[in-house]
Amino acid sequence: METRPKIDIEPTPFDLSIELIGRIFFIVLLALTAFVYFKLPDKIPTHFNFAGHPDNFGNKNVILIFPAFATIIYFGLTKINHYPYLFNYLTKITVDNAKRQYTIATRLIRFLKVFVLMVFTFLVFSIYLTALNMTRRLSIWFVPVTVGLLVLVLVIAIFKSLKQDSRQQS
Repeated sequence: METRPKIDIEPTPFDLSIELIGRIFFIVLLALTAFVYFKLPDKIPTHFNFAGHPDNFGNKNVILIFPAFATIIYFGLTKINHYPYLFNYLTKITVDNAKRQYTIATRLIRFLKVFVLMVFTFLVFSIYLTALNMTRRLSIWFVPVTVGLLVLVLVIAIFKSLKQDSRQQS
């Protein structure tokens, strides 16, 4: 088995900003869910079709799944991010490229954490609006924008990971 360098990756101010945004969305999701829970009718939309129309309904307790999963994902990804030497990489990790590759990977995890929290917050809010008949459906742009942003973040991380570091070329 390949032995990779175990180095600490100090978060940059940019990384700390991403973490702060994640914490804010985590708190907003918890607060929003608590706020809307008591205002929801007993029966709420629990699934939306590709066009954004609700196609399944269930008990309002289903909305509690979002903060439960968000908590597991938030703390799980935060903990995992302390061990970048265990991640899978597209390039061989060496002493020379470890810091760069680990930085890219840990930043990707931070972005994904924020992304999931944003999506869950949007879904809780959309379920609330739909359940109270303030809107009839989820935005038609939800799926394409969500998938597009996720793919964009992943492609950027992959491109940066595969790009040769200019210091290694000289």
